[in-house]
Amino acid sequence: MNPAHVKRRLGTFLSYLFLISILLVVIVPFYWMIAASFRQEDQILRSNVTLLPSEPTLASYRHLFAGLSSTGISGKPVFQRWYLNSVAIACGTTLVGLLICSMAGFAFAKFSFRGRNGLFAVILGSALVPQIVTIVPMFMLMSQLRSLNSYQVLIIPPAVSAFGVFYMRQSIIGIPDDLLDAAYMDGCGPFRIYRSIIVPLSRPSLAVLAITLFLGSWISFLWPLIMARTGDMFTLPVGLAGMYGAFGEVRFGPVMAGATLATLPLLLLVMLAQRHFIRGLMQGAIR
Repeated sequence: MNPAHVKRRLGTFLSYLFLISILLVVIVPFYWMIAASFRQEDQILRSNVTLLPSEPTLASYRHLFAGLSSTGISGKPVFQRWYLNSVAIACGTTLVGLLICSMAGFAFAKFSFRGRNGLFAVILGSALVPQIVTIVPMFMLMSQLRSLNSYQVLIIPPAVSAFGVFYMRQSIIGIPDDLLDAAYMDGCGPFRIYRSIIVPLSRPSLAVLAITLFLGSWISFLWPLIMARTGDMFTLPVGLAGMYGAFGEVRFGPVMAGATLATLPLLLLVMLAQRHFIRGLMQGAIR
């Protein structure tokens, strides 16, 4: 056999072996989480855990929906409220973020106005400031505005994304100016051009930004932890973290069940937007 052919076959084999190893590293924790949600509580942390639950049970899910305190005692069923909060906040953040970032990107890409470059530089610079630095001033500001423990404080500030503005600007720059000039000559205004030209031609980029915003909001922990003051306003990350509790017996089964259910919207979103997501990434790579 040709040595070059053997070397090529060996390289292909090693590449597949590496990719399979990475896939296992990613898949195994998710599989353990799902399997643990169907195990008995006393079997989750045993050293001789089998690949499949020996006695599958839905007890963790029943405890989760019935309500569970840090000591494992059934209480107020708040998981459903946490789930609805996360869905509403993530969807709201995504929609508001898409609107703001796409309109701002359109303005920075296609309009000339005084101070445009300086304002854009300030927006980019804000992305370099860690969230932990701004959390106290933002808390004081929201407190002065009497917006704490409300949906608007959990939706609007996280929706304003410097990355989103920059990403949409870079995407919209690639739209030919001649197309916009023709629309202006036909009597279209900026909002008509935005609705009829910019948005349809930016769908791949909007899909990438939508997934980014939704995922960021869904897994956000620090912002809702600080801004939500009561349990009925908690999101899933905050609520599930609180289920560990500071005292009493920790129940891992309901936590694993909640984490399993929390991953379902993310998988659904990626499946629905996968085609546009890949097109958006390829579009950005080509540019």
